[in-house]
Amino acid sequence: MSDNPTISLEIQLTKCFKLFDQSFNRAKYFSCIAEGIDIGTLPTDWAINSSHANIKYEMDQPDKAERERLVKGFQYFVRRYLVRDCIESFTLCLDKLCFNLLLLNNSKRRAHSGQTLYDILDDEEKKFLENFQDKGLSNKNGKTGLLRTRFGLELSDTYKKIIKGLKDIRDCLTHRNGIASALDGFSAKEQKIQFNWLTLDFYIADIKTGVEQPLKLGEIHELEEGGNICFRIIEHSKLVAVGSPLEFSSVEIYEIAQSLQWIAHNYLKQAEQKLGL
Repeated sequence: MSDNPTISLEIQLTKCFKLFDQSFNRAKYFSCIAEGIDIGTLPTDWAINSSHANIKYEMDQPDKAERERLVKGFQYFVRRYLVRDCIESFTLCLDKLCFNLLLLNNSKRRAHSGQTLYDILDDEEKKFLENFQDKGLSNKNGKTGLLRTRFGLELSDTYKKIIKGLKDIRDCLTHRNGIASALDGFSAKEQKIQFNWLTLDFYIADIKTGVEQPLKLGEIHELEEGGNICFRIIEHSKLVAVGSPLEFSSVEIYEIAQSLQWIAHNYLKQAEQKLGL
């Protein structure tokens, strides 16, 4: 019997983004819940119950006007949380991607009984991973930059622009209570800043002429010989005035999460090609 038995380790890179997948699900379902809330679905007993000594923390009963403000405020904060949650979970998933790429970069490793996968990295790899985990979501000196320089995973200029804007959204929500500043996004005219992400553009292409029309449900489209319903991925821009709070609709939350999902798939495709998986 060999003194050095070998163990085959199967690593599935898609699992690196499991945390983000959960966040995307929250974005979808929690947005629907927030959309469905109105003053008619609010509590009738305004109190917080404690299991300790059956204590009840009561509060003033809100009138109709206050209930309407509460509904809008709840939707406002839930939507902002969901955006931040998606961006931060995506960032954490890049840590897992980096760790797994380090493991896969060396086909032969020695492991002793009781060691974890982290333990079998060499000292240089551990140092790189720790440095990577301390970085933010940045195209230059951050996580996306390190994925490029270490593993050759390159993002297109459009994806870099999306990452930059979403990083700024996260930083604004975290450090400035969501109040837009000149530090965020891309400068625009009239004291406004611009954020970008991707969205699907649906249109109808005339079979005979090739002329394109925006697809509008419920409207009649004049076509000579029929048309094909098509879609493409385009860049979407959101302008926010400096000094105003960041706000997001449920559709914008979905588009932001979907943009990050497309970038994740791009990373996985590149990694699998480079590793021959």
